[in-house]
Amino acid sequence: MRRLIWLSYCPWVIASLGAIGEPRGLSSTLKIGNDTFAITPRIVGGDFVSSADVFPYYVHGVDGDLCGGSLIHPEVVLSAAHCVKAYSTGVILRTLDWMGYDSTSEFYPIEYNFPHPEYTPGPELNDIMLIKLATPVVNAQVVQLHRNGTIPPAGTPATIMGFGLTSEGGNISTELKQATLEIVEQSTCEMLLPGLFVSDIHLCAGYPEGGQDSCGGDSGGPLVDAQDTNLQYGIVSFGIGCARPNLPGVYTRISSYIDWIDEFLCTRTDNPPANCSQNISESSQIPIDMPSESTALWQATSSPSSTPVTTSPTSSPSIVPSRFPSQAPSSTPSDQPSVVPSQAPSLAPSAVPSEFPSLVPSALASLAPSLVPTGSPKTKNETKPASPSVVSDLLNEFPASSSVRRYARFGFKTILLFIFFG
Repeated sequence: MRRLIWLSYCPWVIASLGAIGEPRGLSSTLKIGNDTFAITPRIVGGDFVSSADVFPYYVHGVDGDLCGGSLIHPEVVLSAAHCVKAYSTGVILRTLDWMGYDSTSEFYPIEYNFPHPEYTPGPELNDIMLIKLATPVVNAQVVQLHRNGTIPPAGTPATIMGFGLTSEGGNISTELKQATLEIVEQSTCEMLLPGLFVSDIHLCAGYPEGGQDSCGGDSGGPLVDAQDTNLQYGIVSFGIGCARPNLPGVYTRISSYIDWIDEFLCTRTDNPPANCSQNISESSQIPIDMPSESTALWQATSSPSSTPVTTSPTSSPSIVPSRFPSQAPSSTPSDQPSVVPSQAPSLAPSAVPSEFPSLVPSALASLAPSLVPTGSPKTKNETKPASPSVVSDLLNEFPASSSVRRYARFGFKTILLFIFFG
């Protein structure tokens, strides 16, 4: 309450704190203390534009939202980051009709949008976007950007234009309108819009008595010098309601993003500006991470890379095991026994007897008596041990007088010779 009383002595008086600004094309809310304010998109007041040639660089999009923009290069449009939905297919240029139905209008398809990578909705920080057109504008008349880091003096007249709401909560204008405002002192903007206005990246413009302002649907449009309408100072961003007394509209300050814009123009256009080497500083004020030169943001490459990503093995093991086993055994034995038993029996007996008896009996009878006696006594229900002569036991299965026994004996001997010497 004390702060409001103190502000009453300033020519910019806060008349009310309802409905705190909106990106002038979308809606969101902002909480300051215990109060929640609505932030909305936004020309209120002003006059109709007489000819499309008055602002030949003005463009707008009507895909999902209604937003404005400005042509800064034959292939590039400048707008607000929160307007990305309005520019999904193309831009309408050189028209006085919001749907582009007049004879002078032109339509250009969009290749991709590039909102500022650090754009923050709500407080609308870094509310700026570059739009790359799929085809360059024919006979383009581009707006010049305010490159001087100094703020236009307070009271400097500035012009806005758009098809936005003609009153707060009213209807959009089907014809292009314009209005002239005054640049407001930065310190006054900070005082009137606490928690919203950021001096380093914003400008604000309006009148203490209100009456003229940008409004919903004007977002992304240019704020230009009223005397030299080909010089752009800012981009329509947000405000508290529309045309309210003592509540100026907020605009993204272009001079804060010149390096970021220049880097895009010089590296992502087919015909870069002639002064690119002077425009791009050694370290841009704001980092830029551009989409691929050969593909749009939504496109994938047409074929896989012909070379592997890495040329040497990684320093750490793979998290996922390989699909196939190694083609060669390891050069040194492992410290632990194999978890999975081998598929074939060993070709030679173990040099050292196992510490524990085998859990599974051998599939074949032993060809020789055990070298080491078993370590545990026999239980009462164990069977009688086998005869030491395996061949004799097998032959006893045949009748003594049968000639089969002779052939069997010969056959077994042959098998034994094959086993031991073959």
